[in-house]
Amino acid sequence: MSGPESTGQPYDLLEQDRLQKVTARRLRAAVAEKPQVTLHARVGLDVLFESKRRLNAESADAVSVTVTAALAHIVAAALTRWGRVNGHIEGNEVRLFRAVNLGVAVDTGHGLVVPVVKDAQGLSVWETAAEIGRLAEKARQGKLHPADLVDATFTVSNLGMFGVEMFTPLVNPPQLAILGVGAAVPAVTLIDGRVAEMQVLGLSLSFDHAAMDGADAAAFLAGLVTLIEEPQDVLWTTASEWKGRA
Repeated sequence: MSGPESTGQPYDLLEQDRLQKVTARRLRAAVAEKPQVTLHARVGLDVLFESKRRLNAESADAVSVTVTAALAHIVAAALTRWGRVNGHIEGNEVRLFRAVNLGVAVDTGHGLVVPVVKDAQGLSVWETAAEIGRLAEKARQGKLHPADLVDATFTVSNLGMFGVEMFTPLVNPPQLAILGVGAAVPAVTLIDGRVAEMQVLGLSLSFDHAAMDGADAAAFLAGLVTLIEEPQDVLWTTASEWKGRA
């Protein structure tokens, strides 16, 4: 995002580049024209953290699997199993895609961009981590190509690094849904009848209620929670392989 422009008035005018203006117009139209609903859930992270540690210990190369990459890989797996949210709406036509083109929102320090991990369902978690890292670095350097930013079928937006626990992300048309990821925070829970502390994460799924029933969105979110809390099988295979075994 451009810096403020001095106007001689008792305020500064914040300039927006072309992409930001286009995004703003589309989001305003989406809010005005589409009935968006957000579902929230909390998910335990202890097993995911341990699985991430094992993945990085076993990695044969220098690619480090971050929590963001692990979550993105699990989301791709969930979308292949509960694909009702993986699609576009064009006019009155709802198109559900078999391939997962996963938009991952990146804060460049000058604005938000959403590069797209293409065919994410066919990548291993290490490949997902490498691709997210590559696209994020291009975004920060301002070197993304138009092809890096198009054809997303679903988007993940993470505000956890700002301490935000839950929020209401806006669906980016023509997509059907978007997942907001919050900060990991400690929580007290009961495990086998005993009080224990664990790390939990807030998830917020916004969806176009005109394009799908709330039950479909809830089924995806519930399935995603299960996969995050029991991620072992998914993290050691591609999403498409996992779907074939499920």
